[in-house]
Amino acid sequence: RVTDLLGHVDHAGARDLRPLAARLEIFTQVTLDICGSDAGNVVELVNSARPSLATSVLEGVAEARDAQLAAETLVRTLGRYQDFDGLVLNRLERVARRALVHLDARGYDAVRRRLRDPSPFTRREAAFACGSLADAEAVEPLIILLSDPSQSVSTAAHASLRRLTSMTIAADPHRWNLWYDRQQAWWEDGGRALVESIEVTRRSDLVGIVSEVSTKRLYRDQIAEALEGLLERNDAPTVELAIDALANLRAPRSVPVLARMARSGAALQQSRARAALKAH
Repeated sequence: RVTDLLGHVDHAGARDLRPLAARLEIFTQVTLDICGSDAGNVVELVNSARPSLATSVLEGVAEARDAQLAAETLVRTLGRYQDFDGLVLNRLERVARRALVHLDARGYDAVRRRLRDPSPFTRREAAFACGSLADAEAVEPLIILLSDPSQSVSTAAHASLRRLTSMTIAADPHRWNLWYDRQQAWWEDGGRALVESIEVTRRSDLVGIVSEVSTKRLYRDQIAEALEGLLERNDAPTVELAIDALANLRAPRSVPVLARMARSGAALQQSRARAALKAH
């Protein structure tokens, strides 16, 4: 039925398309349900359709219940048509805003490459997508985009930098580069070792370490992973210390962990976890 509908729409004239509007609307809403769990089927549909219909297919993908599958599918359609990538990235950003999704290394790289696209629209949508995908490796190229000749692109880059780092630095490339260089220097000069030591450090020595690392936003995924490990300790003060640090760090990856803490555990831990979620 999908194949027949695609063939009919692709070969129909504008007038003939009108009676199909209702069916096409339904089709865009259930694309992934029809195709099952194999994103390759959806990609094949996009590749076999004209741009107008492919856009409708992507609209359906973006509304799919399985956000992770939707994100993976959208990334695989990048590069299909000229000037099509901006639309794909726009839908990808929408999916990433409503649910935490993760791409593989090739997927993140495919999105980052569009930050250098000749089209300002595609660069802008790639910048927004990097922010919603919580791609920390996009920080440096986004700083470069602060000097983009298109104001819409530079505005999008700044918005995503703030989203990725929770920093309130103005849209000044010089200030962002200073911050970025200092964060890198801290990591290489002992920050990495400090984070790796969290797992084996006694509670009496943890307060100073946790206070320091929870202010370093460039490497907050690595820091958050170490802090989340403290939540497994059978030591209430240490768990509470870790929750407060995660609230300050605001790493998107910690949201599901904090949500679980807010539903279980000691009453004080639940309260702190809820406060941490509000900070996010």
